[in-house]
Amino acid sequence: MSDSNTPSNDIPSEFQSGNWPAIPESIITRLNECFPERSADLTWDEKQVWFASGQRSVVRFLNQVFLEQNETVL
Repeated sequence: MSDSNTPSNDIPSEFQSGNWPAIPESIITRLNECFPERSADLTWDEKQVWFASGQRSVVRFLNQVFLEQNETVL
């Protein structure tokens, strides 16, 4: 099982490379506020569950890119 902040192995390698524009912390903060980690609501239909899962998957990926961009290499 992967860490919730680690990109999935099914993301194409060209998207996993370090060639992303700088991601401001304010964007990461706002995305995490708008699309928090949460369980599906029992009233949601299957399409809503998959849609919310996809939204959060993108936020997790951008969280990881942000962390990699801000790593301090000693």
